[in-house]
Amino acid sequence: MPSRCAAFSRPHAENYINFQWLAGIVGEWRSPKSVPGLTEGFEAIVEYIMVAKRLAVCLLPAWVLGQSNVNWITVEDGPAPSFSLASSGISYQFHVDPDTLDLIHDHWGGYAEEIVHQEAGNMNGWGSQYTYRLREFPDSGRGDFRTPAIHIQHATGDTVSAFSYTGYEVTAGKPGLPGLPATYGEEGDVSTLIVHLYDEYSAISADLYYSIFPDHNAITRSFRLTNKGNTTATVLRASSWSIDTPNEELDLIDLRGDWAHEAQLNRRTVGYGEQGFRSTAGYSSAFHNPFLALAPPSTTESQGSATGYVLLYTGSFAANVERWSTGWVRVLLGLNPLHLSWPLKPGETFTSPEVVSAYSENGFSGMSQSLHSLFKNQLSRSNKTFETRPALLNSWEGLGFDFNSTSMVELAQGAADLGCTFQLDKQYELWTVVRARDGVARLRPLRRTP
Repeated sequence: MPSRCAAFSRPHAENYINFQWLAGIVGEWRSPKSVPGLTEGFEAIVEYIMVAKRLAVCLLPAWVLGQSNVNWITVEDGPAPSFSLASSGISYQFHVDPDTLDLIHDHWGGYAEEIVHQEAGNMNGWGSQYTYRLREFPDSGRGDFRTPAIHIQHATGDTVSAFSYTGYEVTAGKPGLPGLPATYGEEGDVSTLIVHLYDEYSAISADLYYSIFPDHNAITRSFRLTNKGNTTATVLRASSWSIDTPNEELDLIDLRGDWAHEAQLNRRTVGYGEQGFRSTAGYSSAFHNPFLALAPPSTTESQGSATGYVLLYTGSFAANVERWSTGWVRVLLGLNPLHLSWPLKPGETFTSPEVVSAYSENGFSGMSQSLHSLFKNQLSRSNKTFETRPALLNSWEGLGFDFNSTSMVELAQGAADLGCTFQLDKQYELWTVVRARDGVARLRPLRRTP
């Protein structure tokens, strides 16, 4: 019996066996061949008795049968297992190639009953099996000529990596990301799949973290590298999210801008070749938001499918969308490789920032609502998240950058009379920094809030 029976449950049935497997059992017992030699009427009676008996066994809680149960995650076990993270509205599926032990992407979108493996594309001509695969964690140097998700330079100077599957683990809840912002949740909110990979050439392991938030139709991804060798390697590229999608017409949607006109919607067709955007400012900046969405041209605000991707990181980042010769589209989102050169010494680890992806069949509005709900409930840690916030009076731009201590006190008093919150410390520090350079101001800056 595959472990999917014990490792997956749909919402509202957290403690019971997988109903997909149950349907298969019922299908087996409904076969007329299961009770040969009986009359048609008696055969039907026996058949239904058997079905009822099997149903009773299947509906027992998993712990009664001595099986562990982790919600929303299915594993078809074996030397080359298949994985599925699913809720009532979404499914994310991939499997291990039995020959190469490479991870092959199968599906990310609406709920899918069964895991349907994606076959390799046409390998006629010059290329390898890695050239024509929908890969889950594409590395560099093995015949995949698209942009890789991970690019590592080894002590010898070469940049070839060959990450292969070694195992997995499933846990209820979600591990934190040390030193990085990340979503969080308890056992009833989220479950996590950790897939272990290893590169024998460099002795570097990669642990891929997949977490599913079923109430928000969202998946999160990050990875952790560990140098288990004796020499220092250098991480040159680290895309937290990488996915290859089948050939279909898609639009790329992102948010560009500048000072005083941030978050301008930009929608364009995903053509052949590479396109994308990035920030090199050291922060996400007004120029580009660390967000993108992919959707068919027919998708509107309220209709059609849409998939959004958000990087939970405030530093320089890069988003890359590439349509390959087969028509497949690869999406990468993570750290900006332009300035990335992270030395990974023996015994040390490198953790990538987290990417959140949400899928909706109710247009961009449904996608946005899923992200908003997730961030409010599973990302924000403020004790005022669910409180009505007072109005905030902006003294910096509100006074046209021209103010002194007297006008600030008057403005603060006016804000108090109106019941507004007056944020003084941040604005005073900015005022002091600007004016102190020309020797005019002598005000003492207050501590900036984090």
